[in-house]
Amino acid sequence: MIKINDTYCITVDPLNYAVCKDYHKKDKKGRPITSPVGYFDSLPKALEFVLKRSAADALCSDDEISLKEAIEIINTKYNEVANLIHQAVPEARFNLSSEPVRARK
Repeated sequence: MIKINDTYCITVDPLNYAVCKDYHKKDKKGRPITSPVGYFDSLPKALEFVLKRSAADALCSDDEISLKEAIEIINTKYNEVANLIHQAVPEARFNLSSEPVRARK
């Protein structure tokens, strides 16, 4: 299992990479309880999914927020996860089309 952050990990088998959500509980044998949320054919695709999913998860609440606040939350979360990935894999590159909301320059 590859631990990405406090919420997501990636398990690998001969056929795919499964992105799993960690529920911070253990089974009877002391193993972490996780649930798959996506299957991918490569590690970069799995990491890209974690990046997008983490940004979306940050908005999941019952609070009402403005569009500006939502964009700030998405960009902050995206940057946090992207930095974690870049620390582990400095040569990792992300498609600009997969980035969250960015201001045009």
